[in-house]
Amino acid sequence: MELKISEDERINGILITGNFTTDRDKAVAYSGCYDSVQNRMRAEELRQQGYQTIEDTQGGKALNQALPFEATLDAAILGKIISKDDYDRYWSEASNRFSTSQEGDITTRVVGALEDRDFRAVELPNFLADKAITSINGIPREELAAIYQTSPEEAFNRICEAEQSRTLQHGRESQSTGLADAPKQQAEMNKAAEREARIQAFRECREEYRQRQERDREAGREQDQGRGLRR
Repeated sequence: MELKISEDERINGILITGNFTTDRDKAVAYSGCYDSVQNRMRAEELRQQGYQTIEDTQGGKALNQALPFEATLDAAILGKIISKDDYDRYWSEASNRFSTSQEGDITTRVVGALEDRDFRAVELPNFLADKAITSINGIPREELAAIYQTSPEEAFNRICEAEQSRTLQHGRESQSTGLADAPKQQAEMNKAAEREARIQAFRECREEYRQRQERDREAGREQDQGRGLRR
């Protein structure tokens, strides 16, 4: 008899056994901000240059297949999705695995990242504690770790400043080597923007479903109270 496992067991299996390692010095950490599309698009630009995000790892690919955004969006309308807490928990654990599996320099696209997002809450502390990491955006890990102990905000600001400096440098290098890849990069950026729009639509549907459930529960409580009064 075939043994069936639950979806939670399957996803937890990916998180436990999946490989979240990138090539040395090629890991890119990105995080959402108020203009959340931009950091994702900037990370896509780096992927065209040979860098790798969590989605490029074996574990990240498997997790994306297990939780495809398009299928999840359709299911959200029917109210057949996993809970928001579980969804966030899965990806937080993936971020934890990703940020404890790298070597060398870490490149970021995190300017404006919110404090409760996974980069600042999970990945950055892991990077700074891991001796396999030599630097973040070229800043020595030990230097950032010392700053982080007294001021996490200052350490994050230093990372963002170095990120912006590197971005300008990469821009100048791209101009000097020509714009032959510009159409391909634009197509990838468009895909990233479309994906972000689907994610936002999914979140809105999920929130609408949650509110609908709450309204239904409230209506049920009122009906129960009404029946109690009639008795």
